[in-house]
Amino acid sequence: MAIAKHPIATNRIDHVVLLVSDLDRAKKFYTDVLGMWEERFVERINLVQMRAGRSLLDLQLAPGRRVVKPKGRGKKARESAMKGRNMHHFALNLDAFNEKRIREHLKKHKVKAGETRKLYGADGSGKAIDVIDPDGNIVELKGPITSIRDKRDASKRRAAAKRKALAG
Repeated sequence: MAIAKHPIATNRIDHVVLLVSDLDRAKKFYTDVLGMWEERFVERINLVQMRAGRSLLDLQLAPGRRVVKPKGRGKKARESAMKGRNMHHFALNLDAFNEKRIREHLKKHKVKAGETRKLYGADGSGKAIDVIDPDGNIVELKGPITSIRDKRDASKRRAAAKRKALAG
C-alpha cells in the first residue's frame, strides 16, 4: 500500500522573521559573525532578507523594540534572554563543526558563546553552541551528525514518526 502524502508536506524551514531594534547592527552581526549575506531589502516594510543556505532569515525593523540583554551564564543567561520573547531560539545548521575555529571567530567578533552540547535537530544529534545576537535572540549553531549510529538512529526516528503521522 502506498503511503499518501500529507496535503501540507513540510520539508524544511523556509524562513524565520526576527524583529530587530537596529537593522544595520543586526545585518552586520548576521553577515560578519554568522557568514550570511543580504539577498534582498524590502524598503516598504524595513525588512532585510539574509541568505542562510537554502533558507532565509528575515530581519525586520521594529522601532522602539527593547533589547533584552541576557544576565548570568549558561541556563540563567538563556532564561533571562527569554523575557518578553515569543520565540525561544532558532538553529542554524552548519556544514561543518570545527569548535576551535568557531570559538576563535566568535571571540574575534566579541560574541560570547555558550558551552558545546550534543543536541538533537532536524538531521539528528550533533554538537551545538548557542550565541546571542544584538537583539537578545538565541541562535543555536548546530553541527552535522557526529556518528554513523546517530545518523542511523535519526533516520529510524524520522521514518517511525512519519509512519505514525500518516497512519493517524
